[in-house]
Amino acid sequence: QDQHCSEKTDMKNKYRWLARTVRDLHQRYLGHMSLLSEESLQAMLSQAMFEKTNALQLAMTSLSTDKLMETLKDKFSGVEGSTALKLQDLKLKVSVQALESQLHQTEGQLQRIEKVNCVLQEELL
Repeated sequence: QDQHCSEKTDMKNKYRWLARTVRDLHQRYLGHMSLLSEESLQAMLSQAMFEKTNALQLAMTSLSTDKLMETLKDKFSGVEGSTALKLQDLKLKVSVQALESQLHQTEGQLQRIEKVNCVLQEELL
């Protein structure tokens, strides 16, 4: 029983030490900001993971678009007349679609970030 009490006391001491360490680190690096709830930290983590995935997708799309543009560029050199104009038009359409996709991705990212910011602001007030 003494050993059980001793283990319990050790756990309480470890918990107090950990809580004090977290509080000290928080005070040192975040100062006036309150400690965030598990919910908001989870939202921030989910947001970060989603944005990472989103950025990777955007990079892959951009890479494949760049490769397509390079292929079209090679085709331009050997083509004349209306076919060259059609290829130029196709190149412009692909560029516009890539830019529209980037705009859509960025707008979505902004909305998601604003949502997380609202949650954090509610907690901090």
